[in-house]
Amino acid sequence: MGLKPGHTYTFTAREYVPSGTGLTPDSSTRGERPVVFDQIGSQGYVEIDGTMPTATGAWQLVLVTFTVPDGATEAFIRLYNGFNVGKTGDAVYYDDLTLVADGVQGAEWQTNLPGPAAGDSNLTIRDYTAQGYVVLTAPGGSEDVYTPTTSTSSYPISYSGQGDAHDGSVLSKTSASQFTMTDADGTITTWNSSDGGNTWQVASVAEPGSSTTTSYSFDGDGRVTQVVGPAPVGVACTGSPSPLPVAGR
Repeated sequence: MGLKPGHTYTFTAREYVPSGTGLTPDSSTRGERPVVFDQIGSQGYVEIDGTMPTATGAWQLVLVTFTVPDGATEAFIRLYNGFNVGKTGDAVYYDDLTLVADGVQGAEWQTNLPGPAAGDSNLTIRDYTAQGYVVLTAPGGSEDVYTPTTSTSSYPISYSGQGDAHDGSVLSKTSASQFTMTDADGTITTWNSSDGGNTWQVASVAEPGSSTTTSYSFDGDGRVTQVVGPAPVGVACTGSPSPLPVAGR
């Protein structure tokens, strides 16, 4: 089983419902949406229904967030059109399927960094630079699109936010394995990739000033194992390793 018991996942997709198909499928629960099923032994399947589009004739984001229960022996995702067998004319289309494991700190955790600005450590990056854009997704499923403003043939590559994301923040791809986001207030969030750009993990958040950098360490499953900040101003830490880090939250 590829999905791991005890882990939380968010599945997203783009869905297109033609106007001729409409938004009233035969199934009110499985209609035009992703659906997760899991089972422990032979206890019977538990169903978790995702969201469905709210309009026809346009690609829209649909998603489902779920936790695979401890002891699960099966877990899988199905994409439904929601119409009875035989209604071949009622088509829906899915594209851009993504499955993200856990949040930045693991299941059921949300970012809570001290200081006036927490940067963008809660955002998930999907890199489509080859297609001309990068998508940043918030935990609730909202998305911001950034498009290149410099050549994509060499690093660094700079990107500008579109729509509401055009707020003075600058996204940069500094290498094949690193992105940085510089917010309008000077906060810098860094993401690294260790698998060729397929997934990206937040590495640090540096707020303006010399003692406001928070860094992250991950385990083999991509969950945060340690959040470390520097010593406060005027505090010196000695010992081994040198200098000693001061743990944050």
